[in-house]
Amino acid sequence: MNEVTLLSREQIFGNNKLDIFNKIEPKAFLTDFAILLGGSTFGTMKYNIFYNRGDYWTKSNIFNNNVCVINLYGCNIDNFLCDYTRGIRPALSYTNIKDNISNEIINKNGIKEVEYGEYPQYAAKKVLQEELEELYKSNKLNKTGKTYTTGSKKYYGNNKDFLPQEHIEYEYNNKKYVRVKATSHIDYSGVFKFKLSNYKEYFEGDYVWVEVSKVRWLVDEENDIALSKNILVAGIQFDNKEEYTGDFENTNMYKFLNTYFIKDIQIQEKYIDISKISGTYEEAMALIEEAKRRHNEILDKSIIGKTLIKHL
Repeated sequence: MNEVTLLSREQIFGNNKLDIFNKIEPKAFLTDFAILLGGSTFGTMKYNIFYNRGDYWTKSNIFNNNVCVINLYGCNIDNFLCDYTRGIRPALSYTNIKDNISNEIINKNGIKEVEYGEYPQYAAKKVLQEELEELYKSNKLNKTGKTYTTGSKKYYGNNKDFLPQEHIEYEYNNKKYVRVKATSHIDYSGVFKFKLSNYKEYFEGDYVWVEVSKVRWLVDEENDIALSKNILVAGIQFDNKEEYTGDFENTNMYKFLNTYFIKDIQIQEKYIDISKISGTYEEAMALIEEAKRRHNEILDKSIIGKTLIKHL
């Protein structure tokens, strides 16, 4: 399985920095999911679209045995290990994912962008929020069987151990969603509000429906790195030690990324059970179309898909 890591300070600012950062600044936007998990934000308006810039971890140690963080302005600062409010911008080996990417483009900055995996990212529209909540409370939403694991501690929590929480994935109208309880990045419960990409304002404790969608990655082929375009998740403490000397593989952050995150971004494939096929030729063909919708390569790559075609 592909290892998940974070970038180092040298890869962002050093003499041999990634080519990505020769073309764009290191600052990044948080997804709504990251904001709802406690990621600190700074909202801006651009071309009538609402964005939230935020801070994200690197894996480099810096002054006084702290961790180097890239702030919302794209500058590097030092940060305590125990902070929950910094976001995560994961990095993967491009070689290990390139056979499973989709929608490859060269963006306006001359950087290759690809889609790989899926993750909760942006809040559903206002009207859909109400519809999903009503269906949820009536127990009329179908679970997909997949969950997404994040941390459950607030930034000021005294217990520094990682305490996981699961977000159940539901399916509705051929799309997938998770229900997330908002956690503000400061202790202003019931007072502090924040705006998400659906233009709706929320308070701490509100429940928000977030759509699961494909993750976009920026690619540096020369250095074999795929870096998430946005800050995907927050609310995860870097470590619970007193100091950090750069041994990233022995941190709680590394364990989270390679125990939970790597599993969660994998697309859950659904297959047709040919033992349950009955009815007319048209009905069987409808099942094939459903398989294509759920996984556009199932008929080429899966034994079940090929068996179904042969059966028909």
